[in-house]
Amino acid sequence: MSVQSPYSQYSQSPYAGGPQQQSQPQPGNRLAIAGVVLGMISMFTWLYTFPALGIPGIGFILGIILFAIPILGIILSALGLSSPTRRDMATVGLVLSIISLVLIIAVPIMAGIANSHPQNGPELNINLSSGITIGGYWGYVLALLVSPFLAFWMSAVKNHWLVVLGAFIGCLIGFLAILAWVGTLIFDTELPGASGAATFFGSVLICSAAGVVGGILMDLIVARRTSRYYRRSQQLAHE
Repeated sequence: MSVQSPYSQYSQSPYAGGPQQQSQPQPGNRLAIAGVVLGMISMFTWLYTFPALGIPGIGFILGIILFAIPILGIILSALGLSSPTRRDMATVGLVLSIISLVLIIAVPIMAGIANSHPQNGPELNINLSSGITIGGYWGYVLALLVSPFLAFWMSAVKNHWLVVLGAFIGCLIGFLAILAWVGTLIFDTELPGASGAATFFGSVLICSAAGVVGGILMDLIVARRTSRYYRRSQQLAHE
């Protein structure tokens, strides 16, 4: 006759299912993450997508890759909208990818319009080999690396991704303002006395400030639109 241990009733843990009973990751989470990453990358590369085609040897392949980044970002972000927990992230990736794709297409179109009608309206010309444009671009890139993190850290909303979107858009607006003021986006000549180095530091300052302001404005818009995303209101409610 076998003797049953008094502890045998505890041998089967109620959590024996282990990983099988744990919540599985949502299918759209990875798509949303990939989409927002590609959307952010495309905000860095949109200006030099078509010029990359002129690089000897690898220009065609590099141009195709740069052009495909926002397209893939749109597709993956759209698929990532099915995720219940990463929907805002997918929305940010979708918006950034669409903006980048529109800018990629708009740059050569604006150049063609400016060349066909040089005497009417703004120049709509971006001289990519100019020191003004290069300095402004790298200042914009540096601002993109700083402003979204500042906006993310300063945000008071529960979901920070919409604030990051505002920071990216603010940096872009600041960069276009630099090109319009110092470069040849509006005027037919560059600002007298401007240099690439001065434009770089000015672009870092203006784009960073515009990015932080864009993030703050998005924070206020989200907080005003719906209080359930506002983190402080939930903290006060618990207190």
